[in-house]
Parts: sequence; structure tokens; C-alpha cells
Amino acid sequence: MNPSRSRRTFAAFLIDFVNYGIATSAISMATYSPLYLKTNGASDLVIGLVPAAFAAGRMTGLLAAPRLEARSLVRGWMVRIMVIERLPLALCGLWILLGPGQRSGLMVTGVLVLWVIYTVINGWATTGWGTFNSRALDRRQRGLLSGLGFTGSALTGLAVVPLVGLAITHFGLTRG
Repeated sequence: MNPSRSRRTFAAFLIDFVNYGIATSAISMATYSPLYLKTNGASDLVIGLVPAAFAAGRMTGLLAAPRLEARSLVRGWMVRIMVIERLPLALCGLWILLGPGQRSGLMVTGVLVLWVIYTVINGWATTGWGTFNSRALDRRQRGLLSGLGFTGSALTGLAVVPLVGLAITHFGLTRG
């Protein structure tokens, strides 16, 4: 791989890494998602399904790994699956904003269904991301990506949390 293409690939990975951290901070399955579900009458058991679904959905990467290792070029597949992966999260946001807020059971069901769809696709996308990462970047770049990616993701995530809190305070949540 030529050096300029390698730098572009590294930059694309870094931007994706940091943006993923921003997105997961904004939807936080530890704070905002449970708070939203609780305000819509979900039980503690249902709220516990949020992280459980994420863990279970990520296991689908086991199905993707053998298929991806057999491919010579993973980049095109990875980009497509990562775009598809973000769709359920965007639809979840639209569902929260435009869904039938007066029907809390339907709101909770919609959020959980979209979350499960996202986590299943996320298992495949994460495996594709890791496979392409290992093929496209050398060992030093992968280490640098992890260091910069986690740092940038954490710092921008810390900036996003108060903004989401401000938005909740300003706009409120469905059903108060």
C-alpha cells in the first residue's frame, strides 16, 4: 500500500472510531437508553435487555469471521455493512421523536426491536472493521489507531454527554 493511501485509510479509521464513540455516548445504554425506557414504563427486566441484547448481538460476529477471512478484499463489504449498521440507530432516533408517544408499550417495543437489529448488524460490522483494519494497517498504525481512537472517542464522548443532558432538559422525554 502506498504511503498516501495508508494515511487516508488510517484517517478514515480514526474518524470512524471517534464518531462511533460520540454516537455510543449519545445513546448510552448505561444512562440515556434506560432513562428513556423507564419514563415509558419499562420494567427493570426490560431495561436489563438493553446491554444483554448488545452482548448477544455482538456474538453474531462469530458467523461473519469465517466468511470475511475467506475474502481477498473486505473494504467494500465493510463499508456497506457499516452504513447499514447505522440505519437502525437513526430509525430509533426518529421513532423516539415521531413515534406514538402516548402509547408507551409501543414506544418501548420499537426502541428494543431497533436496538436488537442494530446489535446483530454491529456484530458483523465490528468483525469486518477488525478484519480490514488488520489487513490495511501495519502493527504500528493499529497501535496508534487504538491509542488515538480510544482517547478521541472518550474525550468527545465526555463533551457529548452534557449536550444530550441539555437536550433532554430542554426538550424533555416522551411522557415527561
